[in-house]
Amino acid sequence: MAEKFESKTTPSTLGSNTDSSGLLSSSASGSFRSLITPDKKFAGADFFQFKRQHGDLLFSFCLFIAVVVLLFYFNTESGFEDRKLPQKRFGKILKQGWVTPAIGMFFLTIAVSLNLWFSYRNAIKSKRLHLPKRLTKELAHWFMALEFVAYFMIYTFGISFLGYLLSTVLLAVGLTYRLGYRSLKWIGISFTTAIVIVLIFRTFLKIKTPIYVTVYEMLPPAAEAFMKTHF
Repeated sequence: MAEKFESKTTPSTLGSNTDSSGLLSSSASGSFRSLITPDKKFAGADFFQFKRQHGDLLFSFCLFIAVVVLLFYFNTESGFEDRKLPQKRFGKILKQGWVTPAIGMFFLTIAVSLNLWFSYRNAIKSKRLHLPKRLTKELAHWFMALEFVAYFMIYTFGISFLGYLLSTVLLAVGLTYRLGYRSLKWIGISFTTAIVIVLIFRTFLKIKTPIYVTVYEMLPPAAEAFMKTHF
């Protein structure tokens, strides 16, 4: 995630180091410091490796509760309550709307139940072996990820107040700044990208957005109609 600089210097003149504050790379032509702590080295062969962590039991339990809630409302929400089983042809039963959700819930219930059981066994094993607990650290990382979910929700609801153009620009520039790319170059790149996205999806493709925008209604009638049509 570091910015690249072109340089004609030899490898001996280049230097880089890593500390707790982030990634620092320097060369004869300039330097770039990222405010984001560099991730650990990741091998492609480890991508499909599965290892249960200390917070896996809590996460598995939350998934199990979610499935229980879905099963509780399945009868009314999937149309199973109004099912018609006495059919002359089995194919007519399969075409009813509740069949596909029923199949999905069947396998989902088995999967989350087994996952919860294996998570419980792993937690008991870790406790027996007196392995160090890192549940608090894992939960902190989970909640940190919710920050970016909140940004997207604010962006979604903000379109009704600021419009698609201004909301997209603020989201792109804000996320770029939040991720540590705070130079004028990267701010300009994110701003330009946001404008291009709006021109493609709203101006040319005419993707529908909320009609009543608070900011647009404050403009003169002609400008309001133009902004609602193209931006």
